[in-house]
Amino acid sequence: MVAQPQLMMTGTSEETASLLRRIETGDCEAMSILFDWHAHVVYSAAFRFLHDTLLAEQVLSDVFMEVWHSTPRFHRFADDFSSSIATYAIVRSSTHAITLGRLRLNGD
Repeated sequence: MVAQPQLMMTGTSEETASLLRRIETGDCEAMSILFDWHAHVVYSAAFRFLHDTLLAEQVLSDVFMEVWHSTPRFHRFADDFSSSIATYAIVRSSTHAITLGRLRLNGD
């Protein structure tokens, strides 16, 4: 049985902004903290659409890889980095899960 991500408290906007700056420099510890803060909600959003733990975990991994590679974009979109990153992660999780669900239904 695969362990599901646990719900964690998130940081303030300033703490999140600091983590994003650290992630931009390749700081894996900062990425781990951000992951811990948001993994449960991203996983839950994916699982709600897919009803499949392995696919939900794949979505979780894919979404956070996108965050790792695209942190500079968050600085342009909002002053409240905490809600910006959470919103992005939830929306990407949902859309990615829908896409995977459609591919599964089509047999791709």
